Amino acid sequence: MDLVGVNANLNALGVVTPESGTGIHNTYYIQRGSTAFRKINGICFLYFDITIISTNTEDTILITNLPWCSMSVYHYAVNADTDSRIIFYTYGSELRCGAGEAGRYFGYIVYPAI
Repeated sequence: MDLVGVNANLNALGVVTPESGTGIHNTYYIQRGSTAFRKINGICFLYFDITIISTNTEDTILITNLPWCSMSVYHYAVNADTDSRIIFYTYGSELRCGAGEAGRYFGYIVYPAI
């Protein structure tokens, strides 16, 4: 069997070319920070380290232009400044959060992406 020929065309076997990026920060809520995602074969790994202002609004859109999620995923991210916690979650092609205090938040979310 010729394994070189099999490995040369992985797309024919359903393996999709990886995709990566940073998304677009909503500067109204994010003072500074970084975001990176890597989408590999339908799974997106989203890492974030952001400093946000206080938000009283549920469904606050923080980052857009992410790979579209096929299922919303929730995650508690630990605030490095206080004991406050905010729920972060993906919705469509966005990272959103619930109401919470200002501060630095960091974490990651792994979700199924289209």
